Amino acid sequence: MPVREKPPAVAAALQGNEMRKYKPVELPLRNVPEGYAQMQAVCPNCQSRDPFVIGRLGLRLVFRCDRCRVRFHRTQALSRAI
Repeated sequence: MPVREKPPAVAAALQGNEMRKYKPVELPLRNVPEGYAQMQAVCPNCQSRDPFVIGRLGLRLVFRCDRCRVRFHRTQALSRAI
């Protein structure tokens, strides 16, 4: 049974143990009511407590961390209708 080799681009990227670079996805964010605009969360990547609300996606608040530039949302949706 022949051994399958990885394509050269994949092999070169994995050789240096580097992560793949993906094009950032533009999220269709909506405005957030004033009561929710001041909310903060803990960044799941760097554990910073500075992330702030940048918008909402459906009923989920979307946060952005200034330290590591990660965008994330809480697992729980807003309890009140917006």
